[in-house]
Amino acid sequence: MTMRKKPVQFKPFKRTTFAFQKLTYCRRCGTFSILKEQVCSVCHKKTPIPVERQAELVAAKSLRIDALIAVFLFLAGVLLARTSVESIAMILCGLILLTLLFLFQRKWRKSFFLFHLDNMFHKQLPQIKAGLLRNSQSIVRDRDAGQERIAYEKLREIGTLLRSDPIRKLKLIFLNQFYLRKDMDLEMDSLIMREFDPDLVDYIGTIARIRKDLIKKRTLRYVTRYQIEIAKLPGGENILIDVAGCALRTKPYIDQFRSLIIGQMRKLPKERFLRLCKMLHQREGYDWDDLYARAQAVCEEQYHWDPDFSKFF
Repeated sequence: MTMRKKPVQFKPFKRTTFAFQKLTYCRRCGTFSILKEQVCSVCHKKTPIPVERQAELVAAKSLRIDALIAVFLFLAGVLLARTSVESIAMILCGLILLTLLFLFQRKWRKSFFLFHLDNMFHKQLPQIKAGLLRNSQSIVRDRDAGQERIAYEKLREIGTLLRSDPIRKLKLIFLNQFYLRKDMDLEMDSLIMREFDPDLVDYIGTIARIRKDLIKKRTLRYVTRYQIEIAKLPGGENILIDVAGCALRTKPYIDQFRSLIIGQMRKLPKERFLRLCKMLHQREGYDWDDLYARAQAVCEEQYHWDPDFSKFF
């Protein structure tokens, strides 16, 4: 019996340039988290801040200490001067050195920030891992409480840092329980696994129907690699047909995944086969003689009566 899927509405997923930008840090207890929290889930005292902000604060503190040391040495030199000439010389030298220090710090401020950010990740890697483990444990509690949507949303956040097949598998188990729509912010490439997986194939089939634009090179490579295994699954032939139709979006896809297209060409819906014929008709720069010959045979067999195809062959 087919499992009834749950209608859901996902919260907007915020994408960042780098995965680490999703990490937050509690300045009171020193814990890390990848989940957006209003109050630290460990100490319940402070609002965690982005790790970049923490690195900026540490770098700024280090620069202030260097500046204070330079000012102290400058004042000490002036106070220890025995003559007015020495005092003037120390003042001039001190001002020059402080100016150079200020210019140096301003120019290399970003480098100082990156150094402290990298240092934080290396020195506090165990704390970061502990924070991600704590986040993962909260997913189990959400699942047991029947909050599958919240559990998936947390998994998606964690998956930006922990890119492993077990995490992908868990996300797929949740996603295949939901009724998915084309207006949702869905993921595809980030779910591709190394080995054949029926849950992944099921999800690919859904995406191929509702969000063809998400079927890209990585997914097409996966489907091409496991064509035989997919064909043996219930509904697998239909998934292969839908994915082959998605491969017709661009000429480079047609060129790279021609074996998938040739294998499903006779079963393509008319509108997808018509698109293929149009692309083959404008094939300058591509060696598609095999595709052209196969398409011509399919056209003569199935569409010889259809005027839409008369101009192509």
